[in-house]
Amino acid sequence: MRAELFRTARPALLAAARRRVAPDVAEDLVQETLLAYLDRPPAREPVTYMHGILRHLIARHHRQSSRECRTRALQIPTSQPPRWIEPALERAVRKLPDEQASILLRHTVVGWTTRELASQTSMSRGRLVRELHRARESVRNALA
Repeated sequence: MRAELFRTARPALLAAARRRVAPDVAEDLVQETLLAYLDRPPAREPVTYMHGILRHLIARHHRQSSRECRTRALQIPTSQPPRWIEPALERAVRKLPDEQASILLRHTVVGWTTRELASQTSMSRGRLVRELHRARESVRNALA
């Protein structure tokens, strides 16, 4: 009975997953969906239940991908501002302590929020905001 259910539900699940993620990822998520269904089969509406599982797995995949992308963005060199920055601004950023330069670049160039930066740098949010303020103030004074 389960084999027949899986055979009939799998194409619809795969089509739904492929509309939201890459084909190779869709295959994996459908397999995870079927395994999750085996762990806890519902009393009724099994296909609807499987689609709900798939929807949650896709959301988790997108959250995880977003986190990985942000982590890669965090790995920009702290002492080397992007090349498109004006020379005077680049000199001002290079004069900052490494920690302040890193925070300023990640927040301003990469677009991280203070909450995200605080969790990645193991600083309190208040301290991070102070360091960000000091970095901006130092750059402003260097440019004046």
